[in-house]
Amino acid sequence: MRSFFTAPRIILCLSLASVILSPTFLASVSAQIAKDRETLLFVGDVLTKTEYAVTGGNRVVRWEKPPTISVFGDQDRHPAVVGATVREINRALPEDRRLEQLPDEDDDALIKLYFVKLESFQEIADQHDFQVVKGNRGFFFLQWDSKRELQKAVVLIAEDKLSGNRLRHFVLEEVVQSLGLGGDSKHFPKSVFYENKLLLRYGTATQLAPIDRKLITFLYQHVPAGAEAVEVGQLFEKHW
Repeated sequence: MRSFFTAPRIILCLSLASVILSPTFLASVSAQIAKDRETLLFVGDVLTKTEYAVTGGNRVVRWEKPPTISVFGDQDRHPAVVGATVREINRALPEDRRLEQLPDEDDDALIKLYFVKLESFQEIADQHDFQVVKGNRGFFFLQWDSKRELQKAVVLIAEDKLSGNRLRHFVLEEVVQSLGLGGDSKHFPKSVFYENKLLLRYGTATQLAPIDRKLITFLYQHVPAGAEAVEVGQLFEKHW
């Protein structure tokens, strides 16, 4: 029996040695490591960072109850855009966290989506006790509790400055970010979260990229509210 197992082991070792020394194999391993690192950086950018420090201080924030959304302001022009956005996002959310669109002007909605003129942004922000960063045609504000569980969100869309695909992109990006995915990332240009300020390149996606859908699902299935960046990395290794 002993001699029966010895020969295959020697063959296996020689075969493995030849694979390890193969330049093709090394190149593929290096590419996979680089790809995984880029994906991890993307996940960290979106879940634990934010451009204007409106999320949970490098901790994950998310809804622990199914969020509801209602449109305020110029509802007549954009019902199709909002409906398409809700359907697109719900494709990625677990069933118990899917967005529910309420009737217009519903003050009970957890996410309030305003279509207003750009000059009215700060007026709406004052009503909800936050400051708008000038220069943005879309903006979102999040409020969470001590556990980093989201309690409310406000989304502002400059209906006088956006139309067509730009409007669809801004609505999708800001509503997705109101779910707790508050950061932008220079990785993956097809992502709705894409932004590379150094190159002056910004996202144009009107649909979620596959990696966006995977990230939303990852957040709501595996990452708890309050998780720090190192915990996100550990969960990424385990569940991504």
